[in-house]
Amino acid sequence: MQTLLSAPDRLFVYQGESSSANQVRNGLLHWLTEQYDRAERKETWTLTMEAAIIVLIVVEIILAIMALRHSP
Repeated sequence: MQTLLSAPDRLFVYQGESSSANQVRNGLLHWLTEQYDRAERKETWTLTMEAAIIVLIVVEIILAIMALRHSP
């Protein structure tokens, strides 16, 4: 869809009719923005989950070390 915006004279089928990017430009820009935001939210969530997993692993390692120190 980004390619169609860069070459607005090319036709594509939209809702069963031939259209150009200029005819659906506003909707297309809105959709592209939504797709970008969706991908960005997914990446942010993935990074957050990875950080949480690392924190939990570090806490478990610290607890295991503490348990080894206190065992006879």
